[in-house]
Amino acid sequence: MLAFIIIGISGNIFEKMIYASYPPTELAGIYSIISSFFSLFGVIFLLVPNFYSNIYVLGVTLNGATVIIGCVLLIIVKLSAQKMK
Repeated sequence: MLAFIIIGISGNIFEKMIYASYPPTELAGIYSIISSFFSLFGVIFLLVPNFYSNIYVLGVTLNGATVIIGCVLLIIVKLSAQKMK
């Protein structure tokens, strides 16, 4: 139960950070994109167990890929910030 509360709180904070970085005139489009991706990935993750049964390996792989993509994006942002100086 505590994990669901923490995940929910972090999701709300993340969503507010996303909305804070866009001008108010673009929020409807951003909300539509975010909702569409949530729906798309929700359906995908409901269908995946029909084709791939080792969910633990899939979960670890997806979490690892998420961390790697986040690190790559962080490096790209840091390098572009240094070039702008």
